[in-house]
Amino acid sequence: MTLLEMLVVLAIMGFISALVVVRLDRAVALYSLRESESAVAASLKVARARAIRSGEPVVFAVTGDGTAYGMSDGALASLPSGVVLHAPAGSGVTFYPDGTTGGGRFDLGNARGRIALVVDPANGDVAAVAP
Repeated sequence: MTLLEMLVVLAIMGFISALVVVRLDRAVALYSLRESESAVAASLKVARARAIRSGEPVVFAVTGDGTAYGMSDGALASLPSGVVLHAPAGSGVTFYPDGTTGGGRFDLGNARGRIALVVDPANGDVAAVAP
């Protein structure tokens, strides 16, 4: 094997490695968005359950910069870096003791995509929809 052949093989391997790193970056960003969707949807369901259990309204709110969210009776949860959550009318959603809510739409996004979470006003169900 000559030095020239080795250099060609190393160049090809370097090119393939660069492509893999770019694809990995995209996959991690998409995974981060999907995990954030699951976490926010679960928190919305917990807020509804707390309202029903306690007999008091519970507000699910988003911080002004969209990097954290939480309930009126709990601590804030942070979103992964690069993921932003936008709430309806810049505030949040109130869940009532009978399980209903005013409804709303939350938009999650990062550099790789967007996901919308819709809260049904009649029964408080949370569903992911295309933005």
